[in-house]
Amino acid sequence: MTSETETLLVIEHVEHIENEIPALRLKYKNSNAHGIQTLKCLDAMRKERQLCDVILMVEGHELFAHRALLSCHSNYFLELFLHDENETLTKKQMYYQIDGFEHLALKLIIQFIYRGSFLLTLEMVPKLYLAAFQLRIETIFKACSNYLCEQLTEHNCLSTRLLAMDDDLRTAANDYIKGHFNAVLETRECLTLSTIKLELIDSKILKPKIMCNLVINWIAQQLSKDNSDLQELCECMHLLYLNGETLHDCAKMDDKNIHFSDIIKDYQSYKLTKRNLSSTNAQNEIISFETPSLQINNTNLSSNAIVNLFTSETKLIHMSQSNDHSFIAIAIIKGKILILSIHMSLSPSSPAIPELNVGIPFEKVYDENHSNGNSPILTIDKDIEFGSLLTARCCFGTASIGDKIYVVGGYNRSECLKTIEQFDFNQNKWKLLSYPMANRRGRVSSTIANDKIYVCGGSDGRKELNTAECLDLKSMNKWSMISELSTPVAHSAMCSDDNYVYLIGGMEGDKCKSDCYRYDPKDNTWSRLAPMNAERSEIGIVYFSDKIYVFGGSTLSRCLSSCEVLTLSTNEWNMGPSMKESRRGCGAVLYHDKIFVIGGSNGITSLTSIEIFDPITNEWLISLNGTQNGLNIPRVGLGVTVCCDKIYVIGGFDGRTFLKCIEVYDENAQQWRLSYNNNNNIINQSDKNN
Repeated sequence: MTSETETLLVIEHVEHIENEIPALRLKYKNSNAHGIQTLKCLDAMRKERQLCDVILMVEGHELFAHRALLSCHSNYFLELFLHDENETLTKKQMYYQIDGFEHLALKLIIQFIYRGSFLLTLEMVPKLYLAAFQLRIETIFKACSNYLCEQLTEHNCLSTRLLAMDDDLRTAANDYIKGHFNAVLETRECLTLSTIKLELIDSKILKPKIMCNLVINWIAQQLSKDNSDLQELCECMHLLYLNGETLHDCAKMDDKNIHFSDIIKDYQSYKLTKRNLSSTNAQNEIISFETPSLQINNTNLSSNAIVNLFTSETKLIHMSQSNDHSFIAIAIIKGKILILSIHMSLSPSSPAIPELNVGIPFEKVYDENHSNGNSPILTIDKDIEFGSLLTARCCFGTASIGDKIYVVGGYNRSECLKTIEQFDFNQNKWKLLSYPMANRRGRVSSTIANDKIYVCGGSDGRKELNTAECLDLKSMNKWSMISELSTPVAHSAMCSDDNYVYLIGGMEGDKCKSDCYRYDPKDNTWSRLAPMNAERSEIGIVYFSDKIYVFGGSTLSRCLSSCEVLTLSTNEWNMGPSMKESRRGCGAVLYHDKIFVIGGSNGITSLTSIEIFDPITNEWLISLNGTQNGLNIPRVGLGVTVCCDKIYVIGGFDGRTFLKCIEVYDENAQQWRLSYNNNNNIINQSDKNN
């Protein structure tokens, strides 16, 4: 017997009580020592698998333990073992298959039961939190909850909120998200979330929070029908209308409804086509969403979502108004955390054409809700006619040299295009050139270097392309193929420093890219430069003084407001000041040493707004010469260039219509002048059928 054991115990006199025989008491000097000594002994026996009466099978691993001790700490184990009490009388050991637990989490909890402590990593805290919740071990559960509350940041608050099983952690995460909402929206965790985009017609009577809760209820109903619908819900904008106290999809609106219009008819045709394609190509994939603090597998989803497997909670976390009629919200719906982009439209139909005091035909499909409140009144000058494109198009390449502007490829309502149009500043009109590209290319960009137009990647309507071609503007006879890209890409952006061609960002399939490539026309080779800090497609891009400026763009789930700058001499990217508004599919152009970032979409609606950046002072300007200005027509996927000291904004998509019209910036009047000739901005019926 060791001296250590001899010093643990002591015999002492019990306080004498009258008429009672004096007695002695044998006890530990430290009142806690008895329990500690017992647990040490039990832990040693557990390690040696001695007198263990239960074996827990977890993820193929065996964990030996004593039922009585586990039951003292966990009501889950107590109920499990009491249920089989009669059977245990005839067996020395009981085997239990424990599903829904991670082996390491359960192993650590058993160690805690025997030892009162254990070492763990930060990544294990959420897993222990969930395991303690299932095992109903209040002490561990509460300790993990308190720690997670203390560790909340904008980078983990979303996954922590979804993880939360107790009111304290839910409240703490909710408050953090609300208090840091804009910062949370910019985090990688948020950018990975699925986004559902919706437009509510004739919704002016709804208060925003009521509207948002109606939207959440509608989404929950769709997910209740079939969990695989999440991918379909995220693929397109949904047009909803209020009928009674619930929202309904305009895809099922009767043509006798007072809100029915051609726009809804087109929407119904689109949704019918989508359903037919979905039923043909439906497939269930296993998706794993991982954050720094939690990884959960869900076999029912084919879209990105943070999912809580233990609850079907549906709740609005927070919403914010992004402009007069648009809102962005974060919500938990059927145990999935999602981004909601909601636009409240006063009417789905095209309003009456405003009266103009000029005797020319002019069609306009935009109401006051689409226009920029800071824009000047639409200016139509009958002494100056601005030619419009011959073919309405969106997401095309634009470039200019001398007194000529070229637009290349893009797509319209029916197909991706291979045609090229040329604008002559002196004649002030467009013509279709007789030498189309070798490939149809939509979602494409272009640039000019050494008197050649370069076009790379894009989509032919079926797949992204890795081919590239150029047109010599001196010979003007045919397009020539150049060295291929290493991978296919669409929605990338191009620029030139007059010596090299640069291709940045874009997407392939459902993956956005941060890649940056440089093409050397002299030896017909591509080389890889440093990647951007963030993956993004549909960016605005400008070269100026050894730097390439990248503005906005989008991930798969949301639009960005951030700016990145590549210094070519050092091959290093740095973050620049962010724009006021998130925008994808915008145009960017250098004009009088200022960068104009024009139009685009904020993910909810096409924009008329313009932001102006000074690359010399590295700051955004509130206005130019004290005047705030915007386009007459909202546009996304537009072309923008400078020709003969004027900014030209060309084509694009307004959210409803593919555009032919152009706008020209009048610096003296500080206004945008809009083309008005007969073939202006509306696709006629023959265009729709092409």
